[in-house]
Amino acid sequence: GYSYTSERAVEGNPNFLLPGNHEWNGVVTYQRGPWRFHLSVANLDDNRAAKGSNLNARIMPVPPRSFRLTPTYAF
Repeated sequence: GYSYTSERAVEGNPNFLLPGNHEWNGVVTYQRGPWRFHLSVANLDDNRAAKGSNLNARIMPVPPRSFRLTPTYAF
């Protein structure tokens, strides 16, 4: 999936703007017999940007690219 966040003000300080950012995420599932494998990737393009802020003007970054593989066996 794809998400986009436009330019926005830092909470508590409308004079400072965070730039817009985008994030791509993906999922692939493969099943063979009783086995199922689910691979998900967050932040596919490893986008480095500000995700948000809080009232103390602390800027939170977009987490780096991450992978999750989940094997499942059906009895």
